[in-house]
Amino acid sequence: MRYTYDEILEELDQKLNMPLEWGEDMPTSHLRALSEIHSGFYFILDWPSKTKPFYIKPSDRRPEVTESFDLMHGWVELASGGTRVSEKEMLIKRLGEQGLNPLAFKYHLKAYDYGMPPHAGWGLGFDRLLMVFTGRENIREVVLFPRDQSHLTP
Repeated sequence: MRYTYDEILEELDQKLNMPLEWGEDMPTSHLRALSEIHSGFYFILDWPSKTKPFYIKPSDRRPEVTESFDLMHGWVELASGGTRVSEKEMLIKRLGEQGLNPLAFKYHLKAYDYGMPPHAGWGLGFDRLLMVFTGRENIREVVLFPRDQSHLTP
């Protein structure tokens, strides 16, 4: 199933009595509650621009949201992706909107001087996927060398 960020906010508010202000990222507590409604795999689309990285493209039809998705399983985000910004000026604008200095990204931006085709990408959290497939509740149970506050090295 596919749901927009707006539809998920409405469900959180109306069905779970857990309102969230538009534009905020979803805290784990809200995602866990949402898993009572959506237990399997589903997508959340059209995330707010301010919650996604600078390189994710704003929607042409509604610039306050991005052309992006998160693949969820219950409360666990398994993958995140979206259309990437392919215009240098837009990338510089997005960097500024997120409080980042474009000069710190000069080598990245240089590639855009030669043209950048429209493109997209996504990233899968393999350990998270393994956690879902094995039915584990804690990611430390599927990571070869889990880390926490008292174990920072293997």
